[in-house]
Amino acid sequence: MCIRDRLDVARHLLGSADPAPGSVAALERPYRDFLQAPLQPLGDDLEAATYETFERDPVKYARYEAAAALFLGDFRARSAPGARALFAVVGAGRGPLVAAVLRAAAAARVAVGVYAVEKNAHAVCTLRGRKRHDPAWRDVVVVPGDMRRVAGGFDRVDCLVSELLGSFGDNELSPECLDGAAAALLKPGGASIPRRYVSYAQPVACAKLWFDARRANTGLPAGPPAVGACIGAPPPDRGLETPFVVKLHNFAPLAAVQPAFRFDHPASEKSLERYCALEFPVAVDCTVHGLAGYFESELYDGVMISINPATFSTGMFSWFPLFLPFSRPVFVAAGSSLAVRLWRRREGDRVWYEWAVVGPDVLPVHNPGGRSCAMRL
Repeated sequence: MCIRDRLDVARHLLGSADPAPGSVAALERPYRDFLQAPLQPLGDDLEAATYETFERDPVKYARYEAAAALFLGDFRARSAPGARALFAVVGAGRGPLVAAVLRAAAAARVAVGVYAVEKNAHAVCTLRGRKRHDPAWRDVVVVPGDMRRVAGGFDRVDCLVSELLGSFGDNELSPECLDGAAAALLKPGGASIPRRYVSYAQPVACAKLWFDARRANTGLPAGPPAVGACIGAPPPDRGLETPFVVKLHNFAPLAAVQPAFRFDHPASEKSLERYCALEFPVAVDCTVHGLAGYFESELYDGVMISINPATFSTGMFSWFPLFLPFSRPVFVAAGSSLAVRLWRRREGDRVWYEWAVVGPDVLPVHNPGGRSCAMRL
């Protein structure tokens, strides 16, 4: 056996070793190379187990607390002594972001009021229980309902806080939710945590995931056939037109990540549709099975969270990458490039992605009109 073969065996054994109980690796292991439908918290109520998993993240809420502390420092510097800062935690879930804001306020010695806005009736019960039993929550007002349609009777807030980001940044409809919440709740000139987020894409080789996607019976909401679709054309493999969330494990990144879409909050533009053209130079002969999607977000004033491999927030496990499969694998020769196009589209109460390979091969547009997968507003 040559040295290279021995190294490959050693890497395999190290990768298959049991992680330490309770470690991030142990929590992630059941999800390795397992395709999941992206969460749709706007359309569906999350289960208690999902909340519990997210609440165990050791990094995310510490970063949110740091962002809230920086905002409170700015608020105190520009406000009259003793001024009270108002927050709206939108999509409050069972309250971890509310607790992070309250901890930041206590450390900064700034008086705050917090609206905890949540549409999930079961989570609202938990929020009310925390307010009833925790003295630190005395200045929290629990507001049941959709953050985009909060009824009147509330003071406008100085800062919106949310954790609605998805694996690709915007795939849980954070832009639509935060724009609606800002219109309903935020003061003119108010701040948002997160302040901005950018999605990133990267070509990957992952044969197992591609075959799993081809076999997938997604059960995800689909749309009507695309305008101009050929009558009598064979139906697409829905799994190969569906974005999946997956903890990538047995895969090979084939080029550096590149930015795709960007959203800023409070928003400065009306349209939430996006388009980008990306070209990925590759250094070796390879077969590309799809795109991996990541995000990077500035919460406030340089406080970041990221699943972009180049800037990954070590220890954070609340988000796995997105996988956008191709309708067939694409061979790319060393020294050439993979050219792709990505769209984020909206029509009525539906939002969806479309993607296409335009070089070196040309593939039909994936998911035109949201025919195989769409997000519900």
